[in-house]
Amino acid sequence: MMTKRLPGFLLLLTLTRVAGADAPGLAAVAEWQRDLFTSRPQRMAGTFVPIAFEGGNGEPQYHAFVADEADSTPALRYCESKTPTLRWGKARYALPAVTARWRRPDDPTDWSPDSIRRYQWPTTVAGKPQTLTCLDAAFAGLGSSGGLASWRAVLVLQAGKPREWLYFAGYGASCEAVGTLNDGRIGFVQLTRRDGDDGLSAQVFALAGRGKLVPVQAYVLRDDAAAVKGLRVDSLSAAASH
Repeated sequence: MMTKRLPGFLLLLTLTRVAGADAPGLAAVAEWQRDLFTSRPQRMAGTFVPIAFEGGNGEPQYHAFVADEADSTPALRYCESKTPTLRWGKARYALPAVTARWRRPDDPTDWSPDSIRRYQWPTTVAGKPQTLTCLDAAFAGLGSSGGLASWRAVLVLQAGKPREWLYFAGYGASCEAVGTLNDGRIGFVQLTRRDGDDGLSAQVFALAGRGKLVPVQAYVLRDDAAAVKGLRVDSLSAAASH
């Protein structure tokens, strides 16, 4: 059982049912993640479809996002090449350069085009209205089962800007784990499976500048039959106050 009082935004997590004795899954922390933020991206219905050279029978030239409804934002394309690149209007985001800026050189940079999801995000950052776009995607070649199936990349963009707002990757990474923290900063939750243990590590980060992140709080989520609804949350550390 918890011996410390839970912060207000964790109360919802303790009410979440965890089935079985396995480590809490992504669904078990979804409500907790949602309650961390004052605003978050909303999924845009649509898919990335392959676009081939006219009359060509080979590999597609690129994949373009086709929305299910009218979309007034610039055309968004993902180009598979020696340097995987997102093209949004006139802006170009070479994924190897993106990962290098965020000190993630070990992350794969080639995405599975059919796994890319697009989110629109009208929000307020530091008192200023912003309209951001969030993309998340699975990495190519990691398979479709086991822990690697949940290893994804997240990229937050603003139309017309040559640099991204945010990049991170890892287990359970998704635009649904991104939002504006209660103090107005952009933040996200990074999950990590705890090998040989009965829980997940949950690290909350806040954006401190392009290419810079600061840890805000760390938790361990565990199954515990004696705890409320069978889930216990242990605080590991508290960084500098918001």
